[in-house]
Amino acid sequence: MLRRYGQPERVNGDLVYVMLPDTEEAAAKANEAETYHLKLTSFTKEKNGTVTRAWVLLRGSHDYNTKEFSRLLDGVISECRECGIDVLTAREKELLKK
Repeated sequence: MLRRYGQPERVNGDLVYVMLPDTEEAAAKANEAETYHLKLTSFTKEKNGTVTRAWVLLRGSHDYNTKEFSRLLDGVISECRECGIDVLTAREKELLKK
């Protein structure tokens, strides 16, 4: 959900990128990581025959302000509904956002 609705890490207004080998193994490791969150981009770079791909570093949700967390929560609730999963009532949702 963070990859879909999360907030990128920025330093001086610029996105923080991580360049990883453009391999299935590197993508699997990035996707399974729990201590950091990365979002795939379409940017690749080749140097000396090795292709790397840029991944955007995402902030952990514990660092979100109310607006950012509300966006994440709205996305999760929307996807739950699409899958037929019971979600919070409107009142419960508003309490969580506050």
